[in-house]
Amino acid sequence: MEEVAARLPGVRYFVRPQFLDERGSFRRAYSETEYRLLGLEDRFVEDNVSTSRRGVLRGMHFDFRLAKFVQVLFGEIYDVVVDVRRDSNTFGQWEPFRLSAQGC
Repeated sequence: MEEVAARLPGVRYFVRPQFLDERGSFRRAYSETEYRLLGLEDRFVEDNVSTSRRGVLRGMHFDFRLAKFVQVLFGEIYDVVVDVRRDSNTFGQWEPFRLSAQGC
C-alpha cells in the first residue's frame, strides 16, 4: 500500500494495490493490521455506500469525533478536504484529491 503525501496536517491518503487477471480484479478494502502498521490508530465502526450521477455535489460532512475513510468503488470523484478546526494553523485551507476505482 502506498501513502501519498497530503498538505494538510492529519490527512492521510493511501492507494491500495489492485490485482488484475483474466477473471477481473481484487483489492482489499480495509485491513486494520495494515493501517496500524502505518500508524493509523483510528477505529472505523461504520461503513456507508452512496452513488451519485455525474455532476452531483454531495456537500460537506464532518464530525470532530470521527475519522473519515473514503474509497471509490466505481468511476471517480473529486474529493475536497477542508480544515474547519478553528484553532488550527491551517484553518480554512483546503486540499483536493481525485479518487478513482482504479486507485489513482
